[in-house]
Order: sequence, then C-alpha cells, then structure tokens
Amino acid sequence: MRVDKRRNEVRILASAAELFSTVGPDAVSIDDIARHAGVSRATVYNHYEDRGLMVESLLVPALRFAVDRQRRILAQERVSLRDVTNALEAVFREHHDVLALVDCSYAARSEQIRDLHAEYMDLLRETFRRLDATSPLPLGVDGSLRLLGTLYLEILRLIDRGEIPAVRFHEIVKGALLI
Repeated sequence: MRVDKRRNEVRILASAAELFSTVGPDAVSIDDIARHAGVSRATVYNHYEDRGLMVESLLVPALRFAVDRQRRILAQERVSLRDVTNALEAVFREHHDVLALVDCSYAARSEQIRDLHAEYMDLLRETFRRLDATSPLPLGVDGSLRLLGTLYLEILRLIDRGEIPAVRFHEIVKGALLI
C-alpha cells in the first residue's frame, strides 16, 4: 500500500473514532469525517463504503485484543479478580476510544463484531465461573456479569472525563463485584 494511502486510512479511522466517540456514528456524516481527517469525501469512500465498515475496522481489533486477554487468563491454572480487572483495564487502555461503539446499531449489523463479542462474553463468563468457584461472587456469575456490563462503559466514561482517576479502576470494579 502506498504511504499516502495508508496515512489517509489512518487519518480517516482516527477521525471517525474521535467523532464517533463524541457524538455517535449516527450523528456523523462522511463529510464530517472527511473534513476532520483533512481529506476529500471521495478519499473516504475509496477506503470505506459506509460508516458501518469504519465501525467494524475500529471495533474488530479491540474485540480481538479483549478475546486474547481472556484466553490468556483462562490458560492460567488459577484465576483471580486482579487478573480480570487487569485484563479489563488493558482493553480500556488500548481501545478506550472505540469501546462504546459495541452498543451502536452499526456494530449490531456486523456478523464479525457479533461473533467476536459473543466469543468474548463466553470467555468472560467462563472466567467468572472459575473465579466464583474459588472466591464466591455475592451476585453469582450472571449477576456479576450484568453488573459489570452496566458499569464498565460508565466507569470508562468517568475516567475519560477525568472525574475519577484511572488508578481507581481495579478498586471500583472489585468493590462493585464483591458487594
């Protein structure tokens, strides 16, 4: 791939990630992305035929990273809550700019995103089962997963806005799961 073509692709995706995370993909036009990236509308369309493909290009690497982290945890002999929160924190550190896109309508239409998200949730459920077997979770596996699903993105938003320090992530998740 030519250097300028690759540079434009990176700029387009970075712009899409920033705009999508600010106002959501439904509120962002291809023109908005082109303007923000400093490229023409045609250049955007040369790389991505629609916003759905941009969402997929942003989310798939994040989900693969999350799946890989959970697989590594499950490969260990013993699972700890610290392992779980470290993995969640690592996913946040590497991909915080796109995680909220998991809930958008474009993600729901992507079979690849749905499959990776389902795989991640299955691995996370198995991780919680193993955790619950050694240190019982007060809400059980399913209750803990529901609580985590509700809190995770909100905690990340609060960290992004500077309302809580990132170093408190483990304490907050641990406190919520062990209530």
